[in-house]
Amino acid sequence: KAPLTNLDSLVGTLVPGAEITTEGLLLQFSDEELVMLAYALEQITEAASRKLVTELETRDELRSTCMHRREYLQLLESVG
Repeated sequence: KAPLTNLDSLVGTLVPGAEITTEGLLLQFSDEELVMLAYALEQITEAASRKLVTELETRDELRSTCMHRREYLQLLESVG
């Protein structure tokens, strides 16, 4: 169970909702391969969750900046 490298890059390439494997391929996997896939999926899920949290934090910061700029612009317009 070695940790996967470049998970952030991998998560960035995945399309939301896309299938990572097919049922036919899973049926061909041995038990050991299924365990390895499950471990890899767990790591990918954790990396995707971290990315989502980071993106939500960034969005909130940008929203706050936009709100402050909008309020400042309204203040300038009311003075001028």
